[in-house]
Amino acid sequence: MSNGNDERRDSHALEPDLIDDPQKLAEAEAKNGLRQYDAGIAAAQDAIDRKNFRLRLSLIMGLHREALAGISNYAGNFVRVP
Repeated sequence: MSNGNDERRDSHALEPDLIDDPQKLAEAEAKNGLRQYDAGIAAAQDAIDRKNFRLRLSLIMGLHREALAGISNYAGNFVRVP
């Protein structure tokens, strides 16, 4: 249904608030590292329990997301470098 307006209706995600204070950044990196470790241990335990492991891209990207949460706009995403 068109009302004659040429308004765009698509949405745009807001940029996440990233940490810029050096002390808080160091704390976030340490916490992220611990969360990433816990996620890796959980994935390993799951593979042991199932007696099957496949290294999947989703696991790698999930660990990447844990490592960079709140630190980078690209947490858990591929970045194309020109």
